Amino acid sequence: MRISCEMDRIKKFRNTFEMKYPKTLLLSCITLALTSLAASATSDRVAESDPESPQAASSSEDIKAYCIDFNWEKFYGKPKLARLGAFAQSDPADHFAWYKMMGVNIIQTFCVSTNGYAWYKNGVVPEQPGLKHDYLPEMVKLGHAEGMKVFGYFTIGSNPRWAKLRPDLNYTADDIGGLEGGYHVVYTDEYLEFLSTSISDAVSKTGIDGFMIDWLWQPSRTATHGRWIDAEKKLYEQLMGKPYPGDDKLSRREELAYSRKALERAWSAIRKAAKGANPKCLVWLTVNKMDHPHMLGSKIYQEVDWLMNEAGDMERIHHVKDMVGDHSRLITCMAAWTGVNATEVVPQALKAGVGLYGFNDPAKKNVKDLKDLLAKPVWSLKGDDRNIATLARAYNNVGLDQVRNAKGDWVQVAKPRQKEDQAQTKPNVVVITADDLIWTDYTMTGSKHANTPHLQKLADGGVFFPRGYVPTPWSRSSLMTLLTGRYAHEHGITVDEQVNWSGSYMAKPAPVTTIKKHEPLPKLLGKEGYLSYQSGRWFEGASKVAGFTHGTATSGGHAYDRPGIGMDAIKACTDFIDTAQSEGKPFFLWYAPALPAFNYNIRAQKNGGKVMPERLMLNQRFILGNGMNDGYLQFQNPIARRDLTEYYTLVEWFDEHCGQLVTHLEKQGLRDNTLIVVQSANGWVSSRRRGSYAARTKGSPYDGGVRSPVIYSWPAKLKPAENHGLVSSVDVVPTVLAAAGAKPPKKALSGTNLMPVLAGESTLEGRAIFGESYDRKQGNIKNPEATLLKRWVIQGSYKLVLSYDGEGSYSGGKDQRTSSPELFDLVKDPYETTNLYGKLPEVANPLKEKLKGWYPLKERTILE
Repeated sequence: MRISCEMDRIKKFRNTFEMKYPKTLLLSCITLALTSLAASATSDRVAESDPESPQAASSSEDIKAYCIDFNWEKFYGKPKLARLGAFAQSDPADHFAWYKMMGVNIIQTFCVSTNGYAWYKNGVVPEQPGLKHDYLPEMVKLGHAEGMKVFGYFTIGSNPRWAKLRPDLNYTADDIGGLEGGYHVVYTDEYLEFLSTSISDAVSKTGIDGFMIDWLWQPSRTATHGRWIDAEKKLYEQLMGKPYPGDDKLSRREELAYSRKALERAWSAIRKAAKGANPKCLVWLTVNKMDHPHMLGSKIYQEVDWLMNEAGDMERIHHVKDMVGDHSRLITCMAAWTGVNATEVVPQALKAGVGLYGFNDPAKKNVKDLKDLLAKPVWSLKGDDRNIATLARAYNNVGLDQVRNAKGDWVQVAKPRQKEDQAQTKPNVVVITADDLIWTDYTMTGSKHANTPHLQKLADGGVFFPRGYVPTPWSRSSLMTLLTGRYAHEHGITVDEQVNWSGSYMAKPAPVTTIKKHEPLPKLLGKEGYLSYQSGRWFEGASKVAGFTHGTATSGGHAYDRPGIGMDAIKACTDFIDTAQSEGKPFFLWYAPALPAFNYNIRAQKNGGKVMPERLMLNQRFILGNGMNDGYLQFQNPIARRDLTEYYTLVEWFDEHCGQLVTHLEKQGLRDNTLIVVQSANGWVSSRRRGSYAARTKGSPYDGGVRSPVIYSWPAKLKPAENHGLVSSVDVVPTVLAAAGAKPPKKALSGTNLMPVLAGESTLEGRAIFGESYDRKQGNIKNPEATLLKRWVIQGSYKLVLSYDGEGSYSGGKDQRTSSPELFDLVKDPYETTNLYGKLPEVANPLKEKLKGWYPLKERTILE
């Protein structure tokens, strides 16, 4: 009966939730309802009453939290640390009514706020001066009566009252630039005893279900001017077991090791005090830099009950999700200071099963003002009002297209006409292509080395294909496929350069290209009124020959990586976007920085260009120095790789600048109607020879060379999804043309228009995709078959690779030809280590026929 009722509610949501703004909200609402159903069905506290009752709603294990924040108040419009006793007259009943209307099931209030005084009476910590109500215990009673959890709060690294009690154990305002809102506490034995007593007292006396801890951090040594006070020097010796080396001799590695020990010891004391007072007490940690080296891989993340990203974005959540304990819950925060758009992040969080939280100062936190706010459409609001309104919709299980009427019912409202018109215009198109980025080195494919939060965000908000491929494993050939929608045997470019590879590596290639024989994507879009811009890696002569209206390649052989990566490249792209916007025209942007190609940094240094940031290098050195590179791809021994740090730094730098490009689109109001496609040109794994690559990656037909996940993100049209069907870069051109309503070229394209798949109207079940690889020495453009070495086909989980008798054998310094065909089960054997060809003829033979029928060979024969 319970499940039947819930399914009826979900159907009701579906019927009332048809809305295009701002993103996939139908999916989000259904996800929220389904999550609530699953949690309710398994909870020990499921109410036996009507599913609409507050008790039933609160039994859900979703985290729907909010905090009326007593830490801060505003002076002349700027947030400042609350004065002693500020808000002490607050009535818990008034605030509880506000929480209830919001739809929260978690109230987060205060045990002790940042000024160091308590929000309950008769505790070991003195109460806020003028405290009218026994605020925390009264809020606990009100919340528990409605089936809600109530949490308290402690700040760990800042407590002005403690600083006055023990000035010898704290940095002073002169030491650290001011105590207000800053770290100053040293985690000495005395302080941890004081903190533990405060926690035990609050948990025991107030009945809270748990508490949030904030500011569990160590100072930046820049903030302390490199100086350590005596109390911290003694703590260093206590924790490190050796003398303090001196302010000017302390290495970064030693400081990092000390800081982690100090934080983990403080954490252990906090957790012991909480669980000792109540074994069921939940400890909630908020962090505004989740990927900080002090925290990455720490036992804190393993042991914490709830972990929140206070910065609000989903990227950091994804980066640490594999580091938390099996019992740990992840939360993201919606607050104006973070700059995130709640209408975008909330659906992403719901999709990922991540909890939600918001906070703000007590101003206007009353039922009357909230009622007025919820009566307004979300899209008419800004800042904190928009965040509150968005969270209220999510917490009440309704869509962002609904408002609360005078009767308290949620009703749907029509979108503004302007938004509807915008959705009908031609989409802008951005194609982002990496260079030498292997499929395992994204956050969304499970990398423990590289953090790609901006690409993760695109994947979360769009349609992500983890089983994407490119049909050739060389950069130039792959880029030609992305431009023309044709395979290498059709466009004739089979390798990187149009030169004999026995010559100088850096020799300028002859400007030989086949681009004029085709109708490339920018030329086809130009017929529909698009402006287009070529940026970064390019081999085909002047960009205008391919139909680009703007670009960096004006003549000659190629623009290898002009203007490269970094702010110069991003500014060039954003300037073009602004130009197209000012002219009122749709645009196509080709963004192809030569990253994370290992030799980019070498070329940049040689030419005086911008190199990768030191901050990213330091972070990668920490990650790789803490045992996180075990089993690297199962291709190479990571100990032998001297360039791992550099490669992963370049991956993260590429991701950062992709994020800046997307941010510009958002700021200009263009993101919703912009189709972004992301795919790497090929894979790459370093060999033991610095700057080279492993034989089964770049240049090879194996997944290390040709598997390349694909993202299609178009918020105005596409609902977030992860599709495990097989797709290829040869599909990009027909898909973009269909999205833009552009006519295809006269000669039929080889790929598939994926728009029906992206829209959820069709599937890729049973599809086979194909690829080919050639010797690195370019043969006759008119006869690519002369240097054909391999062809492959994938259908379902199986991949067949056939070898041919083409001229040459070069691939990463290894002979890639084999005397027999190869068959791999990519699901069970993703690194293609076990050849099943002779064992599964019932699988291999049909695939062999498919490969032969892909296109007929005139000269080459299979090597058996």
